[in-house]
Amino acid sequence: MSTKQIIAEIDNLSREEKQELLRYLSAKLKKAEALEILSKIRGRGKNIFGIDAQEYVNKLREDDRP
Repeated sequence: MSTKQIIAEIDNLSREEKQELLRYLSAKLKKAEALEILSKIRGRGKNIFGIDAQEYVNKLREDDRP
């Protein structure tokens, strides 16, 4: 289906259906943007604190226990 055909189909939708479609597309775009941002920063904090993240969490848990 071409973009023109999709647009023609959208024009035939009711106002409520168009609003639902807009909410759906907006959510999809936000998720895609968030994933793109996360993929760009993934791994950049590695070794920033000089300790493995799991080691750090384990130490916090040990310190938290009586």
